[in-house]
Amino acid sequence: MKPISIKDGKHFIEDIALSELADKFGTPIIVYSKRQILENISRFKNAFSIFNEHEAHYAIKANYNPEILRILRENGIGADAANPNEARLALQIGFDKKMITVSPNNLTKEELNFLVGEKFIVNFDDEIQFSLVDEKIDLFSIRVNPGIGKGEFKGITTGGKNSKFGTSPEKAKLAYEKAKNMGVERFGIHMHTGSNVIDSEFFKKSSLAFFKIASMISKDVGIKFEYLDIGGGYGVPYQPNVEELNIDMVAQNIRSNFMLPEIYEYLGTSKIITEPGRYLVANSAAILSRVTNVKRTDRNFIGTNISFNTVLRHALYGAKHHFEIMDKVNGKYRKFIITGQACENTDRLGQNVPLIEPKINDILITYTAGAYIMSMASNYNLLRRPAEILVDGSNTKIIRRADDLTDILQPFTI
Repeated sequence: MKPISIKDGKHFIEDIALSELADKFGTPIIVYSKRQILENISRFKNAFSIFNEHEAHYAIKANYNPEILRILRENGIGADAANPNEARLALQIGFDKKMITVSPNNLTKEELNFLVGEKFIVNFDDEIQFSLVDEKIDLFSIRVNPGIGKGEFKGITTGGKNSKFGTSPEKAKLAYEKAKNMGVERFGIHMHTGSNVIDSEFFKKSSLAFFKIASMISKDVGIKFEYLDIGGGYGVPYQPNVEELNIDMVAQNIRSNFMLPEIYEYLGTSKIITEPGRYLVANSAAILSRVTNVKRTDRNFIGTNISFNTVLRHALYGAKHHFEIMDKVNGKYRKFIITGQACENTDRLGQNVPLIEPKINDILITYTAGAYIMSMASNYNLLRRPAEILVDGSNTKIIRRADDLTDILQPFTI
């Protein structure tokens, strides 16, 4: 699986053996391939180049490592922030404010007024959040719930029934009328329906629903949208032999809806904004951890020096990563439960994972670790978060050092 390759029985990332990285930097570490990130950017931008005007705004929540953000910015990607802190970070990294969208929910009055006062482009989550703003709004945008959603898991589906995000088309229309009556002359509109979707047909269905809502509002309220932010959700496979999302087909499906006469009449001058997060970074990284125990009770367990404080996705909503033992490419497979060092029975990174027989001190590879790993990590049990290493050909760079106890305790008064 990208970006790991096997040469002469050894695992490599770009031009460096994983064993060399483990020896040099210790474990656990997260190693990133710059080459893979650049390939992902190119593939995504090329797919959406069929639109006259398109901007990809990276969802910072997927991975906010500043070095990763710089790579994205330097290659023409904008930023999508979920709160004021992410927006501030995007500015610090050098993103053009005109290419930063902020799509928050449940912010305080002070936070909303800060964003509007600083002239960020804000996609309001609903009309209630909009009503909290005292600052003059130059551009108004709201997040609509198109009534459908999809995600790899129920917990990461962000549209349709029982979603905390967005507002109904009817309430959105009233909000646009209110904004127009307040003197607002510039408008955008936003949706985001799910996460890690690898079905290209879903994007055709969701974008059609969204464009119909936007067209209705444009017609009935008498406004034009500067941009149509169709959100993210562009998925990646986490297991071998799972077909990748056909991002070219996704873009073509969205454009075919955009070009429908009844939609293009009202939306044809609008810019398309997308919010890829996971798609740009997830498959660029792997975690290297050390096997610390091989226990056989009623089940086969292996212990490692990473825990669910680093890889939360499995405990949180059942996500499944792919695992291998480094430099073991032939041998008998046995199924294991992979666990960590946290004092919780839910500290499990994988269930019934087939592995070539592991031994203590072997290195475990956790694939597809570039998104929603470090951005969701914690210091539970005073466990440290791992270092992050960027690989560029045969060169390496530490882009985040590992925590130590001093780092963890620094905010406290002792």
